[in-house]
Amino acid sequence: MVLATLTVLLSSVISFSASAEDDSKEKIREDHAFDQLIIGYTDQGTTTEKIAIREKSRRDVSATSYESISPRDSRTEVIKLGKNISVEEAIKRLKGQPGIRFVEPDYIVHALAVSTDPYFTNGSLWGMYGPGPTPANQFGSNAASAWAQGYVGNSNVAVGVVDEGIQVLHPDLVGNIWQNAAEVNGRAGFDDDGNGYVDDINGWNFVNNNGTVYGGGTLDAHGTHVSGTIGAKANNGAGVVGVNWNVNIISAKFLGATSGTTSNAIKAIDYLTDLKRRNLANIVAINNSWGGGGFSQALLDAINRAGDQNILFVAAAGNSSSNNDSVASYPSNYLCDNSNTRGWDCVIAVASINSAGARSAFSSFGATTVDLGAPGEGIFSSVPGGYASNSGTSMATPHVTGAAAICESINPALSGKQIRDAILSTAVRTPTPSLSTSTVTRGRLNVGLMADVCKNGISIALTFAGASNPITLAPGVVGTAYSQKILTLNGTGLNTWSVNSGVSPSILPPGLTLLGGVISGTPTTAGSFTPTITVADGLTTISSQVNITVTSSPPGAFTLSAPANLATRQNVPVTLSWGASTNATEYQYCIATASGCLPTISTGTNRSVSVSGLTATTRYFWTVRSKNAAGLFTTTSSGYRSFTTR
Repeated sequence: MVLATLTVLLSSVISFSASAEDDSKEKIREDHAFDQLIIGYTDQGTTTEKIAIREKSRRDVSATSYESISPRDSRTEVIKLGKNISVEEAIKRLKGQPGIRFVEPDYIVHALAVSTDPYFTNGSLWGMYGPGPTPANQFGSNAASAWAQGYVGNSNVAVGVVDEGIQVLHPDLVGNIWQNAAEVNGRAGFDDDGNGYVDDINGWNFVNNNGTVYGGGTLDAHGTHVSGTIGAKANNGAGVVGVNWNVNIISAKFLGATSGTTSNAIKAIDYLTDLKRRNLANIVAINNSWGGGGFSQALLDAINRAGDQNILFVAAAGNSSSNNDSVASYPSNYLCDNSNTRGWDCVIAVASINSAGARSAFSSFGATTVDLGAPGEGIFSSVPGGYASNSGTSMATPHVTGAAAICESINPALSGKQIRDAILSTAVRTPTPSLSTSTVTRGRLNVGLMADVCKNGISIALTFAGASNPITLAPGVVGTAYSQKILTLNGTGLNTWSVNSGVSPSILPPGLTLLGGVISGTPTTAGSFTPTITVADGLTTISSQVNITVTSSPPGAFTLSAPANLATRQNVPVTLSWGASTNATEYQYCIATASGCLPTISTGTNRSVSVSGLTATTRYFWTVRSKNAAGLFTTTSSGYRSFTTR
């Protein structure tokens, strides 16, 4: 984390609401980090005001350090609390304040595997079988049927495993673990692909913040087991086989030996999303065999960012035997439709069934919140140094993730929504009595039927979301961080973006770049810009003019000079004075007997004013703001000062 020196700012920037205070008195029930929390800030206000709000919030909770939660979300921070303040108290102080979108605990989450069964061989891969031929199990995933049709995966397709790490040199995984070509062929110790992570050859370790995704020995057994189900090699004379014989598995390690934090899960998801944005990996799905904690807006934001890149978020329903319709289980209960702007939900929630077709006793369920069942009991797969049988919704989930990769390999022209529909529509066609009232589809995963749907699926042409052309994006301000996304619908999901290289104003504003449909950066020049954005998905190419207006940056920061704060026995009239604000064309002040007045009285370009008519022996509060030619304001960093008249 970046250590920060905290400055004392205006006490009136943030006010507390009674409702926020009342809501925060209840003890947080879910397991969470005891010394840190997650804060999401809004985009409202000038640069100076945003800085003031952030610094004030850190001071209010005695923060010892802070960092942006990920390179993809500069509006959200993880803050370390002072040792004398609890998470509950910190939330009570910050919740509901102006400029803060949300404040929440950094929940602790866990892998969703249960007890390991004795080592066995007979029927050990029942989860891959179908109704025939031998070996057979009608309640398996029916992956064997897809293999019989020649659908065994493709190394051009990638999946992310957000979990523990992976034993990348396991004999059944070698060749199916992603290798970052830019880093493999680059210079050791350098960020050769420019994604912010140095030597991320097989993925990234968010626990230790390095590129080593396997801890050695028997560590990372859960992540290795999950990966084997997705894509253990076939016909190599070793232990097991995965749903995919060929695939690229990317490790995004955020779980340690016992647990992980929501903040690291967010970093892991954003890392994978960015790999796809940069065309470094064709990620079709992220496997999430973990759960715990309460609702996190920051985590949902990250899942939505993945969904916007056509990435499915496949999640374990949970091992609490509970009804998720009544008591939510996260992350499987999230609705990932970007507040209905994308038009489809990127989450697939997975329950567990056993080899007899019964819903596993430990499996959570939900007629409206859990999508389908998949094999999750007695699942034999790879672990460091060998093989083991595990049970849990953790084991059911990678069967579905593997199915998504198979579908993409069969028909790369399909969108994320179409792949999700193929998985769920064929689960509907595979009714399972134990799931008839406990899942949305009332059925289980059927990779064989899904393969037919994927094969015959017809790509729906790529379009921009919304009917407007040109597309008008939110305005920006010179010197202020900017980020806006251009959403598309349908298509193959393999989008490549470009912008015309003309002359102003038909260009992106200087300082901004386009990457994966996101225009971001810090604009350096004011004006109205009308670039043409083009996106191609391999089958369709579409273009649209985009309108972006960038205004001048607000005036510079300044402080109040006199009278000194809390000064007493001031003679009337009182002269108020303040320092210079860069590029200011006007100053405005206010003075009142209570803090919180809005400065509207102009002094022109003068940086002092004599105020008469004040009542004797009375305390007054005052402040000043500056204004530039573009009409932008900066409120003094001194906040409100007070003095008492003689």
